[in-house]
Amino acid sequence: MEFIDELKKKFGQEVFTDSTEVRSVIPTDSFALDISTGVGGIPIGRFITIYGPEGSGKTTLAICIAKNVVAGGGKVLYIDVEQTLYDPLVANIVGESAVGVTFITARPETAEQALSMAEESIRSGEFNLIVFDSVGAMAPKKELDDDLGDKNYALAARLVSNFLRRNAFKVRTEECTFIFINQVRDKIGGNSPFKTYEQPGGHALKHYASMVIKLFRGMKILSKDKKIVEGIRIKFFIEKNKVGPPYREFTFPITKWGSGVDSTFDLIEFASMLGVISTRGPYKVFNGETLGLGMVKTKEALEKDKVLLDKIEELCYNTVGVTALPKFEVEDVVDGKATGS
Repeated sequence: MEFIDELKKKFGQEVFTDSTEVRSVIPTDSFALDISTGVGGIPIGRFITIYGPEGSGKTTLAICIAKNVVAGGGKVLYIDVEQTLYDPLVANIVGESAVGVTFITARPETAEQALSMAEESIRSGEFNLIVFDSVGAMAPKKELDDDLGDKNYALAARLVSNFLRRNAFKVRTEECTFIFINQVRDKIGGNSPFKTYEQPGGHALKHYASMVIKLFRGMKILSKDKKIVEGIRIKFFIEKNKVGPPYREFTFPITKWGSGVDSTFDLIEFASMLGVISTRGPYKVFNGETLGLGMVKTKEALEKDKVLLDKIEELCYNTVGVTALPKFEVEDVVDGKATGS
């Protein structure tokens, strides 16, 4: 032990911290996704990758996660490499009062600027969550300076790999959760007769990420008359998980554009799949008591009864055998509002 104590003095206590320990998690607003992670949400102090094709809810999910950081008294940096983040969407989900105060958006021009900004922000300890949107949109300075059509192989992948090596330690010790949003590309070559895809940005992203979540577009949610598309179900698949069991999958609903994940709708669907909520004719039933007629009335009933909603959540966790870790919260937060810096 004396030798270990000397090493701690020389290199710092944080070098010997159990890197597998997760103290708290950030809820995603999707109960199905939270419980599927095995810990109740996105772990703090880790690299996370969320990827999928266009229109699969990547940005919406990231903003919902950011909302819960802000609600817990934290601060978010959103690095909008794609230059497409829609500010009204952020204001609608996170809240207008947070925009520019606890939810900061940056729009760098080059990959080098974006990654340098991300690195300095991690090391500053200023932010609890950094969202990088997206890896596939990064344009290295050389690519911008060269003529259109010039070939610049693997420049972005090398930059990302270097960034990950330099910052893996600091992300953990600063307890800064870092989410990479990524696209998919057609995989060229190989012997598969089927169309395959890959993530841009190189292999390092997969190795350094503690959790990799793949999203797909699912079924459309239609209006009562079946004529208007009101929302969509997003399929998720946990491709990699170093803090819980991998390969779990389900869906979560975005029932109205601009409103984020419909958390109550999501809970009802997941609890119904587990058998926690059952069906008696057209009615939804929990513990022998009728919740409501159909999805809409059941949703209204649960949104009015937080105690009942919590009971259903608890029984779902017990059924799956998952213990949720404490939700992210800055120490000086009272009733969801920050009381200090």
